[in-house]
Amino acid sequence: MRLRAMELAAIIYLIIGSYNALFAQEITQLPYFLPENKGSYVLDSLVQISYDWDTKEPVIKNTTSYNYSGNAIITNKKVSHYWFSDGFSISYNYNYSCNNNGLLETVADLANNISSHFIFNNNDLISEFIQINHGELIKHEKYYYNSQSKLIHKTDTFRNGTEEWEYFEYDYIYDAHSNYDTIKTRVYYSNSDTWNSWYRTFTNTYNPEGLLIDCLVTEFSPLFLRKYTYDDQGRNTKIIELDKNEESSEYTDTLSILEYSYDEAGMIKQEKFYIFYKEELFLETNSTYYRSNYSSVYNPSDNSIIEIFPNPATNSVSLSGIDPSLIENISFYSLSGRLIKNEIPSGSTFNIEFLPKGYCFVKIQTKKAVVVKKLLVL
Repeated sequence: MRLRAMELAAIIYLIIGSYNALFAQEITQLPYFLPENKGSYVLDSLVQISYDWDTKEPVIKNTTSYNYSGNAIITNKKVSHYWFSDGFSISYNYNYSCNNNGLLETVADLANNISSHFIFNNNDLISEFIQINHGELIKHEKYYYNSQSKLIHKTDTFRNGTEEWEYFEYDYIYDAHSNYDTIKTRVYYSNSDTWNSWYRTFTNTYNPEGLLIDCLVTEFSPLFLRKYTYDDQGRNTKIIELDKNEESSEYTDTLSILEYSYDEAGMIKQEKFYIFYKEELFLETNSTYYRSNYSSVYNPSDNSIIEIFPNPATNSVSLSGIDPSLIENISFYSLSGRLIKNEIPSGSTFNIEFLPKGYCFVKIQTKKAVVVKKLLVL
């Protein structure tokens, strides 16, 4: 299964409905992901609790359950959404299909008769996303890369609520360390047949380990600042959205906070989203991820728990828990999802001197499954 980018921008809003994934589309060329699985565990269910804005009483907002095939690839997801006022609920049912590399290929929204199709290039980078509603095209995205497999341009054509087509463009600019430095967007207004100027810009700042720490969002003038914090393992623990204080002109007024905590396997266990409401921070949503051992649906003997060692590493790494003859392909990705190198292994030990210092993802394609690990290069 493909890991969520940076473990904070995980699952696209269309598929999972999580707040943080909305920003994932702004900072990475890999916005379409499956639930993150690790070791011998898969995501069983997700429960989201919301709180009444006045009484602050907890109420279930969404419950999501996942089903998997015999090789631990997701096949189905069921979502139940609840309303505060009358206890009314509605259910959604999604069927998934993946390609041979474990990448999401099709999602069928059975309740709304919407199908989403994902097309990847030879480097496993998304090239197109197409969405069809009752047989009619409603959304078409295209992704363009340079010779180093870096996303440089994206187009997004979709039909809005008034049945008019809108057209967005995104340009991606990088710093000297191949991190997204700036993302610029602009929109074409079909009703006036004109382009606007570049109306929204995301300017990113990274620490020496290549982790995103600041993102300034500008729309003609600065809108807000997002700040990111991490634990000692490079996992995102908090995103704070700040507004500019009118008196000091500094970004000190909190708009929202998104907090993450992790389980023993290093996967997100809980996600809390706070907003500033009535002069105080209000816990708006509390999401809990439940995982279980998938031995009942997937035989671990076919894919023993694969580990990378040493980790952290400097010059080379080795794989344990798998017969080297079962390894078909190894791919190295930056935290932003950029493909660094793809190679066919000749054994279980690999040279990593070409990797920049900091964290990266290692995708291991075996004859049975796809495994993704995080590696720290010193």
